[in-house]
Amino acid sequence: MFAWSKSGSASAFARPVTTVRHFSSPIEGLSTLEKLKIKMTPWVWDRKHLTPGSLPTVAQRKPFRVELEPGKEYMWCTCGLSKTQPFCDMSHVKTLGDFKPLKFVWDGPKQTVSLCGCKLNKDESGARCDGSHRRIDFDDMSKYKPNFTRTKEW
Repeated sequence: MFAWSKSGSASAFARPVTTVRHFSSPIEGLSTLEKLKIKMTPWVWDRKHLTPGSLPTVAQRKPFRVELEPGKEYMWCTCGLSKTQPFCDMSHVKTLGDFKPLKFVWDGPKQTVSLCGCKLNKDESGARCDGSHRRIDFDDMSKYKPNFTRTKEW
């Protein structure tokens, strides 16, 4: 996915992660410089660049309904610790680098959308709720590991 800012300049992650590569980790096939850019940047454009060693904190078991404005940049919380859910308030620094916010620009019209509250949605969904909260067993989170892969039923 190409991430362009409103001004037309490419982001630090302008090189898309292609689906042709088959690595165990989404960042495994990237150059050392690309890995360093991802590590040093305080946010990510693509959730595939997050490789946390722990599961996020579940902020709530349903989506957050928020009004998004066209062309505006948002920082969606991926760690679940933010007090300003669903957006980042920099609480992820407590995770010692495991999590970073997902930065996105809303391209649609001004409207109310559902952003993920459980923080366990699919990577390709970005910040949008994909209904994963209906399939997660929140009472027994021990069965899930960081970056767990969902089956086709998801």
